[in-house]
Amino acid sequence: MKKLLFIFLGLCIAQVAMSQNSLGKTDDLGRITLSVYMPEQVEGLPEISKDFLASKLSQIVSESGIGSSSEGNRFIITPKISITNKNITTGAPSYTLIDMDLTLNIGDGESGTKFDSYTVSLKGMGLNDIKAYQAAFKLINAKDAKFKQFLVNGKSRIIQYYNDQCDYLQERATALKGLNQHDDAILLLSAVPEVCKECYQKSLVSMTKIYEDKLELNCETNLAQARSFLVSGRFDEAVELVQFITPRQKCYP
Repeated sequence: MKKLLFIFLGLCIAQVAMSQNSLGKTDDLGRITLSVYMPEQVEGLPEISKDFLASKLSQIVSESGIGSSSEGNRFIITPKISITNKNITTGAPSYTLIDMDLTLNIGDGESGTKFDSYTVSLKGMGLNDIKAYQAAFKLINAKDAKFKQFLVNGKSRIIQYYNDQCDYLQERATALKGLNQHDDAILLLSAVPEVCKECYQKSLVSMTKIYEDKLELNCETNLAQARSFLVSGRFDEAVELVQFITPRQKCYP
């Protein structure tokens, strides 16, 4: 309940700011931030190499100049590794040779929706798997313009997705409200990025109505429970249930 209240209040504050928003396309893209997400299992990748790759991905996001690598964002950039060839040379010392395709995906970490992907082929050689992987990942140039374009494309598709799906999201939220799943409806609409201005505004209006409907439903429920407490003489508990009912609610009288 507290989480939903914070979301609701935060978005209402943002609504005021939106009325003064005149940012252009580049600024809008910059307001969609990406977190680097490393799956628990990445094909054959040692933990130390996993950390090294995560650091490289963070550099790519930072170097793009239009985002953030901070944690906790809904939208993520995550890697997938496909080993195309692996050999160990004979002789002393022996070397591990690895050929791989590294695919970067931009997606929604909650719904699982994928918005864009980019694949780069890498080769690495080292005295063991760890050194071979690190040699391959060192070839990743975070300043490469192709990576920045990939991020721009991915963020543009995030905006396009929510603009295209706006009517469906509104209908889905209404259906959830009809099932008394108000929390799920609010969380669904709160996912719309602020940069999707028209859909964002529609979602704010819908969230307000859903939240008010939730309060009315809770009010009736609390009143019924309070009456049962009164019958059994549990007056303090009855007061706790009704003390925050406001004059705006229909059940207030």
